[in-house]
Amino acid sequence: MFSSTNDLTSIGRSILSSTLIKPAITRRWLKPRGFVSNLFNAVGAPWEILRLPFPNNRIVDLYPKEGDLPGYSGLFVLIPDFSIGFSILSAGANPTTNNVILADLVTDTLLPSIEAAAREEADVLYAGTYTSPDKSLNSSITICTDAAKPGLGVTSWISNGTDMINSPITAPEIRLYLTSS
Repeated sequence: MFSSTNDLTSIGRSILSSTLIKPAITRRWLKPRGFVSNLFNAVGAPWEILRLPFPNNRIVDLYPKEGDLPGYSGLFVLIPDFSIGFSILSAGANPTTNNVILADLVTDTLLPSIEAAAREEADVLYAGTYTSPDKSLNSSITICTDAAKPGLGVTSWISNGTDMINSPITAPEIRLYLTSS
């Protein structure tokens, strides 16, 4: 009932880094308990889960928790896909409405910027051609990023002299996606 933005930041960081409870329990806690008739909402315990459609046919889940007292409103949001969160505390006339408007502004501007920064970082860290040190294997893979597509793209993949992309058993486009453990 009585929190500061510092309190909410501390709890948000501890949830996202699983320092209060084990990672497996945190992941289970951040899963929907049920779905509603709207495709972009789910019910968690204790979360309301908002599912934002993102470019490239992806969904990004937001885990908000709201609290209100007359004249005061608090909004706490975690976004595990990006390992971030934010909190908004407001007072005065229409504090709940103000929190929703501010949260929309934050997500509409912040998430695309974070996505672009992550793509740039992935490009620096992972893009390039990787070749087996054993030249007799004739194996290599080329990885790249593409702003119009999610994940990392595989543009060339040679395994033991076999072109894996242009073979009849693989799809014409191969993408690598991050998964959580």
